[in-house]
Amino acid sequence: MSVVNGYWARWRGTDYPASPDGELVRIYATSPVAGFEQVRTGRYRRFVPRAELEWFGYLRTVATLGGEPVVLVAERDDRVLVEYGGDAGEAPTWWAGGSPAEPGVYRIWTVSSELRGVRRELLT
Repeated sequence: MSVVNGYWARWRGTDYPASPDGELVRIYATSPVAGFEQVRTGRYRRFVPRAELEWFGYLRTVATLGGEPVVLVAERDDRVLVEYGGDAGEAPTWWAGGSPAEPGVYRIWTVSSELRGVRRELLT
């Protein structure tokens, strides 16, 4: 499993991490690509007009834990940090003994085998 959260874009059939910049979008690669400029070791960038992108949006990794929708925030070995935004500040049943990250937002490390329906969601 790979946790992905952030802006992404598809340009000429390839998906790239991206960053909005007005009517342009910065797309990034980790190895040399024709037309990209090297900005540091292992980081290449190209500015692309939004109109040239096949899609652009915020990609996040989501799943369910104990029947509740969660966003996967980070991963370490077989454990995953998940975030849940609850209604009326009530913690979900799987949240035992933790404290909220902020009012109504809960984070907890769990084993990845407890997650169901892991998928990526594109928010445009």
